[in-house]
Amino acid sequence: MLALVTLAAFSLTAQWPSLNTQRILLRQCGERAFQAKDWDKTERCLGTYIAQNPFDGYAAYQLGTAILMARDPGKMADGTFYYARAAVLLNEAGLRSWVKREYTGIHRSPLGLEQYWQYIRTHTVAPPDVSDYPRPPTDLIGGTQLMMVELREGLQQPNAAQYFEDVLMGNTLPVMRGKLIAQIPADHPRELLLAVAMPGEADVRLVLNKPLLKPAPLGISIDFEGVVKSWDKQPFAIVFDVPSDGIHGWPK
Repeated sequence: MLALVTLAAFSLTAQWPSLNTQRILLRQCGERAFQAKDWDKTERCLGTYIAQNPFDGYAAYQLGTAILMARDPGKMADGTFYYARAAVLLNEAGLRSWVKREYTGIHRSPLGLEQYWQYIRTHTVAPPDVSDYPRPPTDLIGGTQLMMVELREGLQQPNAAQYFEDVLMGNTLPVMRGKLIAQIPADHPRELLLAVAMPGEADVRLVLNKPLLKPAPLGISIDFEGVVKSWDKQPFAIVFDVPSDGIHGWPK
């Protein structure tokens, strides 16, 4: 009798894949579906796989791609979440910049990105509801001057380097407006100093990809858009790389 029970238990164990085999099969399922561009199947296979193997960065990248390519409005935030997980796990700067630009484009502000990346580092799977994701403070959304004040405070704290990496490096901020404080050189400017948060106090330095044809009167209001490159500590300024067509309001 004991021999029959032992044989039955052995047969059942032999027929049921081990956890390691299940992980391998799920990973292979997700890989094949990804290569076939079967986004729904990729999401099913890799979603289950990542729940068991949350530190596989490339699987997170593939899952994020599948969710974003399916273009379900209710899941786009989850696709970005898995891209962010992949950026952290793979230490991929380009992917990290994409996530920052996506967040900033959706919320029209980079504020809250510091908390967003902390959430990414401490959560291995997407939340059940998109409202669980960190987002900018509602009382600061749309206020460029208030946003600059917050960014300046973030860059003057002890962990400024990490803050800059999480929030600003490689990010494209919404179109901003500032008053011209200085232009270098004076005849064909290639660098502009603008005051955004406080009148008369430059807090933005624009580095243009080519010189402007003529100078502008100091104090003129300029709209600009570009990619954050670095920041100057003293005197303080956030530095943007700006294409010549990224300057609006310059006299012709």
